[in-house]
Amino acid sequence: YVSKTCFWPQPDVDSAIIRLEVRPQQRSDLQKKRFFKIARAGFSSPRKQLINNLTQKLDIPKEQIKSALAECDLNIQTRAENLSVEDWINLSSKLFKDENHLGGK
Repeated sequence: YVSKTCFWPQPDVDSAIIRLEVRPQQRSDLQKKRFFKIARAGFSSPRKQLINNLTQKLDIPKEQIKSALAECDLNIQTRAENLSVEDWINLSSKLFKDENHLGGK
């Protein structure tokens, strides 16, 4: 921690220095590509339900998206903002089971 008295002009609060460590790469390039593809599609219209965004932006049938949401224990009416990073990872692995499928639009 760094006291506010160490700064000029003096701020109203003390500060802290943190150290971030980069984790070793745990995901393949293909998995990363899939993750960001689905996240971009999901957030394309933030106030729409996730299933509608994914259906519009990805070349995946709506029934397959419904099934993947159910397998991930996600409500079919959920919005992109309600998913955690882990939810996105799980959903992308369920939607992109075929190694060569990355969707179209």
